[in-house]
Amino acid sequence: GNRIHLTELFASVANVDLDAKDWEITEKSQGVACPIVSEAGKDSILVHVGASDLAKTLSADKWRAVVEGLLSKTQSNIILVGGKDEAEIAERIANVSTDRKPLNFVGRTTISEVFEIVRGARLVIGGDSAPVQMASMTNTRVLNLSFPMVSCWETGPRSTGSRILRMESEDTFSADEIVREAVSLVTGRSPFLPVLRVPERNVPYVESRPGPQSFEWSLMQALYMGAQFPEPQNEMFYLAAQRLQEVNFLALEQLKTLKKRPTDQTAASILDRVDEVMDTIVKLLPEAGILVRWFRVERSRLGPMPVAELVTATKLLHVRLGDIVSLYVPTGERNDDLGLDQI
Repeated sequence: GNRIHLTELFASVANVDLDAKDWEITEKSQGVACPIVSEAGKDSILVHVGASDLAKTLSADKWRAVVEGLLSKTQSNIILVGGKDEAEIAERIANVSTDRKPLNFVGRTTISEVFEIVRGARLVIGGDSAPVQMASMTNTRVLNLSFPMVSCWETGPRSTGSRILRMESEDTFSADEIVREAVSLVTGRSPFLPVLRVPERNVPYVESRPGPQSFEWSLMQALYMGAQFPEPQNEMFYLAAQRLQEVNFLALEQLKTLKKRPTDQTAASILDRVDEVMDTIVKLLPEAGILVRWFRVERSRLGPMPVAELVTATKLLHVRLGDIVSLYVPTGERNDDLGLDQI
């Protein structure tokens, strides 16, 4: 596909050579009085919660998890912006469980005010949207969440230091991983996830993957590409694996029960709560995030099938998860005692 940014394409058609100054808004456009910027302060992270199409952005629940993570992991004010038709979604996003709350300005800003908010922010996070393009004009760094229906090569951010996360769906990366990438960006650290980087305004995007010493990247290679499973660099990963093993055993026991008694409501209810427990584990031990995300991606690939077949397929997936986490729980038991012959 085309890997030329549309601005470069249009400039070529017009026979114009762009330089960095061409991205800057004129002096006449600057200095719009904006009480919202004063309220938010300069150390802010702007989150644009909407998009022209819902397929170009995260769900309200996923955005809320990202906002909670940003509030927990940074001291920055988190500002929510968007159109009036996104006000209801923004209320759900703003209803976070953290002590600190985001500043919800969705539906309350003019275009000029959004420009000033973007200019004053440390970082803009959003899908393919107007604030991302505004950030190119104010040279504010962007963490762009790019979905398949959009060509980030053509319409992505041009502000120096920005990064683009290419996502097949909102489940491609967990909220914790998005937060970690955002924190690494604003603190000047290397990318944690595979991203496209913007080295300079008029320089082509650079594909960047975590270095060979990155445990997280090595683990992703093992999960998705069959590479060897790496040794953790963080002792907390062992604890995360142990907690996942415990909830995985619980899930396997319920699947065993459902195989024998498909209408058992207690087993079904406990199984329904496994995702909740996994989310809690990831919140307490972010090191578990990659494994949980892999598990959910694999589970999403299970197509419609009769209940008995779905139980067996789900059980096989839990066995795979158990085999993986058991690699990191030296004293734990594997899932062998819950083999296929028993359900």
